[in-house]
Amino acid sequence: MNKIYITCMKYVNQRGFNKECFNHPHARVMDELSKRALILAREIFDEEVTKMINPERTGVVIASNTGPYRALSEHADILLTSGFKGINPSKFPNTMLSTVLSRVTKELHLKGPSTAMYIDSEESKALEYAVIQIEKGRCDIMAVLVVGENRDGFGILLQSEKSLLESNLKARFYINSLN
Repeated sequence: MNKIYITCMKYVNQRGFNKECFNHPHARVMDELSKRALILAREIFDEEVTKMINPERTGVVIASNTGPYRALSEHADILLTSGFKGINPSKFPNTMLSTVLSRVTKELHLKGPSTAMYIDSEESKALEYAVIQIEKGRCDIMAVLVVGENRDGFGILLQSEKSLLESNLKARFYINSLN
């Protein structure tokens, strides 16, 4: 049993992203990247999937080519015009890519190996990291979420063969693992 299965793939169009339709208790202080990542994560982990997974053995990779660019830009503008006194402490964490990761893992209660990474055009690095986590037995399920502020987003849910058999989810494709 060394196959890794892709059980879900979702695509979120940049033009289809509507901030007003985003419903979250902390939406007011969230940056756009966090909102996009949460929308994609909610698509990947829909009700059916959430019922069938073990959150202790499920991780996520957040990959971005921009990171929280707009939040960083706004932060820099405020520093230049108002100094440090103009910084809103509830919005400052939006300047770190790890904030996006923590929002997703907290909302979905995921406790498996998770990381945030900057990528240029090499989305395969995020996929490779997720496959390695499953191969090494650190988790059974990994979600790879590729998001950016100026691009469309996509997500892939990967599962070990054992996990797939236990969950009764349907496989779309499989990856042959070399190990």
